Amino acid sequence: RVIKTKDGQEIVLDDDNHKLPIRDTNGNHIILDSTGIELVRSKSRRIKISEETVEVNDKAMEVT
Repeated sequence: RVIKTKDGQEIVLDDDNHKLPIRDTNGNHIILDSTGIELVRSKSRRIKISEETVEVNDKAMEVT
C-alpha cells in the first residue's frame, strides 16, 4: 500500500518485502527494513543502523 500526497510525499507499506520507506520531495528518505534503519539526506549524507554497526556517510565513520 502507498500513501502519497498531492505534492509527492510518500509512505510505502511493503508487507511482501518487510519494508517501510518514507520519502519526501526534498530528496530525504528513511527506510525501515529487516536489515535495520537507513536515513538519507543526499547521496553523501547517510546513516545506516544495523544489528552490529552504525555507519555514517558510507563508512566515513563506523561504530561497531
